[in-house]
Amino acid sequence: MSSNTIVLLILSFVFFVSEYFFTYKKTNLMDRLTQFIKDIPFYCFNTIIPAYLIKTIFFYYISFLHWASPGYVPLLEGFELSAGLLFFIGFLISDFVGYMTHRFWYHKKLWILHRMHHSSKVVRWHSSFRFNPLELALTTSLIYIIYSLLGIPKYLFYDLLIFNYFINYMAHSELPIGNKYIEKILVTPNYHRVHHSVDINNQRSNYAGVFTIWDRMFCSVNNTPLKNIKLGIK
Repeated sequence: MSSNTIVLLILSFVFFVSEYFFTYKKTNLMDRLTQFIKDIPFYCFNTIIPAYLIKTIFFYYISFLHWASPGYVPLLEGFELSAGLLFFIGFLISDFVGYMTHRFWYHKKLWILHRMHHSSKVVRWHSSFRFNPLELALTTSLIYIIYSLLGIPKYLFYDLLIFNYFINYMAHSELPIGNKYIEKILVTPNYHRVHHSVDINNQRSNYAGVFTIWDRMFCSVNNTPLKNIKLGIK
């Protein structure tokens, strides 16, 4: 078992326990286990896809670049950037691309793929895996291609992947975290919960995954009170 798998399992356990004790919506343990079991197929399959794509996309795309453009030098390779700065650049890229593709999936002909993510009337940490595999593969591939073009080191792909799992767990959790000042910069569970409303106008808002600046830049912020929110799809 890889170290990344162990970290993911530990994160999953921590969020399961945290939600049980600190949720904004008290439910019994059996209900939580039942809902988690429903998402296990997504949990298992959709954790394999990104790891597989790291190996395939990176290898084949870099090979293609060298074939199509001999001597190609990734854009960031000429700079002596620290691993921490490269990590931040990669994280910022994945967040922006995630925001833009998130909006893209709401096109009427593509919603059929993304609606799976909104199909549950319960939104908890494991809802972050409830995606159509094709949607996940396309979005992840685009991010990894950009990483390859820029020259984000392959070893950072896995670190970024684990960190994104943590962020998505948090955003989809039932933890009662939300503050208008924090949400000027960062997505909180309360902020993202509005996006999972059955109301179509709420669904077409709060697309951001980490930094709410994207919602502010593209006018998609929605501050609807949570007491008026019903989760799922009509």
